[in-house]
Amino acid sequence: MTDKAVTISITIKAGKEERYLEKEIAVGELEQGLERLGQEMTVEVSQKILEVLDDEIRHEVPESWQNVGREKRSVVMTFGWVNYARRVYKDEQGRRIKPLDVLLDIQPYERNSLKVQTMGSVLAAQSTYRMAADSLSYLVKTDISASSIQRMVWKIGQRIEAQEKDFEAEEPGKISAPVLYGESDGVWLHLQREKVRKKEVKVAVMYTGKQLIGKDRYKLNTKTTMTQLGGTTLEWQEKLRNLADKTYDLDKSRLMVVGGDGNVWVKQSFDLFNLPQTYLLDRFHVRRALSQSFGQELDISQLCKRLYSQGFEFISADLLDCIFRSRGKKKEQMQKTYQYLENNQDALMDLDQRGFSNLSFCSLGTIEGNVDKLVVHRMQGRGCSWRLEGARSMLAILRRRDELKNHCFKFLPISQDRNKSTAKPRVKPRQSVYQPVSGSLSFLQGDYQSKPWVQLLKQKLNYGLSLNDYF
Repeated sequence: MTDKAVTISITIKAGKEERYLEKEIAVGELEQGLERLGQEMTVEVSQKILEVLDDEIRHEVPESWQNVGREKRSVVMTFGWVNYARRVYKDEQGRRIKPLDVLLDIQPYERNSLKVQTMGSVLAAQSTYRMAADSLSYLVKTDISASSIQRMVWKIGQRIEAQEKDFEAEEPGKISAPVLYGESDGVWLHLQREKVRKKEVKVAVMYTGKQLIGKDRYKLNTKTTMTQLGGTTLEWQEKLRNLADKTYDLDKSRLMVVGGDGNVWVKQSFDLFNLPQTYLLDRFHVRRALSQSFGQELDISQLCKRLYSQGFEFISADLLDCIFRSRGKKKEQMQKTYQYLENNQDALMDLDQRGFSNLSFCSLGTIEGNVDKLVVHRMQGRGCSWRLEGARSMLAILRRRDELKNHCFKFLPISQDRNKSTAKPRVKPRQSVYQPVSGSLSFLQGDYQSKPWVQLLKQKLNYGLSLNDYF
């Protein structure tokens, strides 16, 4: 029985042409034979469809364009290699244009379709380049090398970055919430063949609250994320403002809650939002610092409760007593932790203890997990070292991974006239909020900006916009 074969005949009709396909499949290899037949049939249909499309496009080409003949091309699509010939035209300026390639969004000298490149980029964001090459080769039934995966990552990542830079929010976002939360943090990447050995990746997450999805498990509502490798703090602030303009209706927000580890650029990440702000020091960093320094001397759980509900001044005596009784490196570590808490004492108390009686809050502390998902799990460890362009491309793919994986990311044309090196996201004036005449205070930007009294004054100014409320 297994020696017998089944003959299958299929007629393919595309446009006005027909093609006849006949195949004998051994019964013992039925599944493999049907798979090969399906692939061959798909390739045949694709070639005919592309020829028909090229014939139809010629009726839409401007009359001033000159037809200079046809050129053959081979492209790897999701079902394998496809060979086709398309017409080539010259426009009024003498530029060679291939309308079918433009329709398929295939760039010159590319050997993979946009969908195959997207698949390779998603696989590379979940594993190494070599493992991604093996997986993609299995899926498209064509050999794909690790270097091809690298080129895919660079091309797709650079295209996403260029598209994000080209975008400006013309209308405010639709999501409104009285309280908007923003957290940011940084992580260092190892570089290779660059002038510097390390560079910091800035990571930020914005959301409007949390939703309980299980025991001690929460989901962030309307979460958006952003990453940036290198660049200035101002560029980082502009990116976040443009993302917020696109996503949220900031006119409906009454307060911005900012969380982080106390770093200066972390506190300044959301300064362009033009919203009253209050800063909360990340609880993970607070508890870790206290545990490492005072864990053997004090009850850290009770200490944190007093700190979060009453403030730094109510625990400072206990900390100083431990420092006075300690010696050597242990004392130095305690002094460092004490200074860290003292410098951020205005950001230690819980939000519901700060006088916002008409607002309700959720807990913060999500940035550590998002840093892991957006950067650490893929880009640290495994002996990874990155080129700058490769790292930026991978970061762009990681923050868009879910959209790419679900084939819902829309690749848009990039403006060629716009100078992207100087273009800045538009910061729209907020008509509904009183805007005083702006000015600059040197100590807010100079060497004193990390001092606790400067941070406290800055917080008061951001929240009230009037010094009269505090005197």
